[in-house]
Amino acid sequence: MAAKIITFVLIAGINTAVAVLLFFFLLLGLNGFSERDAKWSIWLFLIGAALVTILAAVAGIFTTKFFSVKKGVNVIWAALISILIFSFLGAGINFLITFVGFFLAEAVRQSYKP
Repeated sequence: MAAKIITFVLIAGINTAVAVLLFFFLLLGLNGFSERDAKWSIWLFLIGAALVTILAAVAGIFTTKFFSVKKGVNVIWAALISILIFSFLGAGINFLITFVGFFLAEAVRQSYKP
């Protein structure tokens, strides 16, 4: 049980740290866009990053249980494997959400042009 809690906390913490860093990059990338154009990208990123962080942390719990119970791996190794998998996966998806935010801001900007 402790390994699952540690897995959840570490995955959520790592993904949150990556999301905060990427949020600052998103804000730098949205420099020059009006508030009307940028607000959709910011909301998309915030909601997407929160969902990815929560889903990755919950999936890490189930993966830890799967590796330790079904595969017979030591609980510590199962937790480490889950943390590595879902930290990288969550960071990669957050990175993609950042670029989707850039494209969304540009699409919104283009939709207002006559």
